[in-house]
Amino acid sequence: SKLGPEKLIPMVRDEVQALDPQMPIVGLYSLTTHLGTSLLPARVAGGALGLFGLIGLLLAAIGMYGVMAHSVGQRTREIGIRMALGSTTGGVIGLVMRQGLRQVLLGCLIGVVGAVGAYELIQGVLYGSSSMTMATFIAAPMVLLSVATIALFVPAHRAAHLDAQCALRQD
Repeated sequence: SKLGPEKLIPMVRDEVQALDPQMPIVGLYSLTTHLGTSLLPARVAGGALGLFGLIGLLLAAIGMYGVMAHSVGQRTREIGIRMALGSTTGGVIGLVMRQGLRQVLLGCLIGVVGAVGAYELIQGVLYGSSSMTMATFIAAPMVLLSVATIALFVPAHRAAHLDAQCALRQD
């Protein structure tokens, strides 16, 4: 049967003591335990950087929601004119969503290209980063696209359901 490192350590200690009782045995650990202890500062730093990255993504999402909602709010008069000229609610929402998501997609594309370039430059410095890279390059833009979709839809839906005369009178 296969013995794990934890079961072999006492056996190794007993064997060394049997060969030379005067030999001190200190720091006898498995390689996994030794590497885990040695790499702890790097893992803590990596975790902290990951946490800061998530906080940055959250702040970017909140900021993007504010900008998109404000952008749609600025177009209330235009939306009122479109509604007064006979545009449908779905048509107005679709127009606002297309125009807004086009900008977000362009920003995400530029961001992913920049992130891939930065990753290529510092790949040798980052220990164990290859496992999360694709997930990160896909997840962050998906979060931002989801937030942008909500940020565009909610005010566009609200503006498209306004009375056209009220929208036209709004400053």
